Amino acid sequence: MFTLGARRGSRHAITVSFERGDAILEGVIKSDDALGQVLSAYRDSIVDGLSCIDRLRSARQSLDGELGDELDALYPGEASDELEQFLRNMDKRIERAGIVQRLFSLRSDFLGSYMPAARSGHITLHWGLIGLVAPRLGVSVEALALKVLAHEYAHALSHLGIDANGEHWTLDAYGQADEFVHEGLANYMSAAALAASDDWWFREALEALKRMVEHQTPPYREFQRWQRDVGAKPEAVRAALRTARTMDRVTGAQFEQLLQDYASGR
Repeated sequence: MFTLGARRGSRHAITVSFERGDAILEGVIKSDDALGQVLSAYRDSIVDGLSCIDRLRSARQSLDGELGDELDALYPGEASDELEQFLRNMDKRIERAGIVQRLFSLRSDFLGSYMPAARSGHITLHWGLIGLVAPRLGVSVEALALKVLAHEYAHALSHLGIDANGEHWTLDAYGQADEFVHEGLANYMSAAALAASDDWWFREALEALKRMVEHQTPPYREFQRWQRDVGAKPEAVRAALRTARTMDRVTGAQFEQLLQDYASGR
C-alpha cells in the first residue's frame, strides 16, 4: 500500500495486488484448440528456443576446422532443423488458438485494473496475462509489468492526486468521465513519467507502452492525438485535468477543448 500524500488533512491510500487474470482469460477462450491454449503460457520459451537455434547456427558458421567439427558432432544441423520445425509447429498452434488476439480486442485494461473508491483505490496487475502478451510484443515480462503499473498508477493519480487547492476528483464525477479522457490521461501521464527517466527498465517499459498501444482500441491512443493535433504539453494537460475534475461529467470533446484553451493560453 502507498499514499498519494497528505494535504489539508486528506490522505489517499492506494493498494496493489497481483492476480493471474483467470476470469478475463475464461471470457476470451472460445477456441477448441486446447493444446494451443495451454502452449500460450509458454510462448516466451518457444521464442527463446528459436532465437537460441539462430545463435547456434551463427556460431557454427563462424567456426571451422576441429572446433567446427566438434560443435557439429554435439549439435548436428539435422537436429537443429528438427527442433526448429517442432518449435514453429507449437507456435502455429498458439496462433490458431488466438488467445492473445482476443485479448487485444478487449476494450478494458485487461493487463491490469484500477478500482476507485471515495478516498482510496486499488490496483490489480494480472501477471498471467502479462506473461502471455509480453512475448508477442517482443518485450520482457518485467518491462510490460512496469508499464502496466505506471498506467494504473496514472489512473489513481488523476483520480486521487490532491492539487494545490486540496481538491481531488470526486468518485461520482470520476466515474462519469468519458473513457477517452481516462485512458488518454493514463497513457499520457505514464508515458511522460517513463520517458523522464534514464533508467534502463523505464526505457524498456516505455517501449512496451508504445508497442502495446499499437494493438489497443482508440481510447488508449487518444494521448497520441492530443500530442499530434493539439500539441498538448504537460502543463496544459495538468491544467485541463484540474478543470475537468470540477465538472460533473467531462466528455472527450470537452477535455480536448480544455487542452486547446490551455495550450493557447486562453
